[in-house]
Amino acid sequence: MGLSSSRAVWFFGLVVGAALTTACHHRSSSIAPAPVSITAADDDVHASLLAHHRYHHHGGLTLLVVMSLDTLEVPSDKRDSIGKIQADLRRALTPSRADEQRLTAALADAVAANELDDGRIGAATAEIVSDASKADAASAAALNRLHEMLTPGERASLVQKVSEQAQVWRRANADVPPEHSGWVDSLRIEPPLTEVQQDAVRANLVALAHARVTTTTGHAVANALSAFGDAFMSDTFDARNLDGFGEANGRMAAVGAAHLVALVQAVSPVLTASQRAFFASELRYHATHDDLPAVIL
Repeated sequence: MGLSSSRAVWFFGLVVGAALTTACHHRSSSIAPAPVSITAADDDVHASLLAHHRYHHHGGLTLLVVMSLDTLEVPSDKRDSIGKIQADLRRALTPSRADEQRLTAALADAVAANELDDGRIGAATAEIVSDASKADAASAAALNRLHEMLTPGERASLVQKVSEQAQVWRRANADVPPEHSGWVDSLRIEPPLTEVQQDAVRANLVALAHARVTTTTGHAVANALSAFGDAFMSDTFDARNLDGFGEANGRMAAVGAAHLVALVQAVSPVLTASQRAFFASELRYHATHDDLPAVIL
């Protein structure tokens, strides 16, 4: 877990002002955001996790499984085998991760040149969604091996951890009016944004109809997660038959890409030359790191 959480927080300065409180396990649950106030994370690791779920989510539910395996308690004689399965799941996400890197590199180039290439950015976003939607097929064999290896109690624990990661994803992507949150105030760029620049970023976010998790996407993710949980906790399991898993992966990847593009579209036009160079450099770092934030869930 080599990601510097302080650098992730330092760059994104993420503040989340509302949460989606719906439980993940019930298809009939409402996915509408609840007006629950969430303060800025004091803990760097937690803030890094929120930033990851908002901007860096090329793998959808499959990536939630990968992250959840880090803290799954299993006997020591299983840990090496679990690690190999986790590595196989990561490999299944390689195409969408490469797509995300291309998108972020395109955004960094756009910031440096002070000109967004809509065609290049749109094509990179479409590739992320397409490849993320196919990750369920690529990961099916590894998920089947995982089910076979785990006991019923370990399966239930993993499903709970994946559900908790999904709740963090919902919270990080809640529909928060940007002008009503501290998000812009805590976005750190060097030299720091002036108050005038912060106001301009807020106005840009409003004009961009700030990216969010729609009710349709929320339902799709909740339904796929419920189907995964029910199937994975049963005695027999075949990941190839999971209902809606690929669609949910694609939708989650689309939300992450949209947030990253909106961030750049809102911030880039207001920057000075030195701020632009700093922001482009941070985007390039964001494009190249592969580690996930460590968190105990």
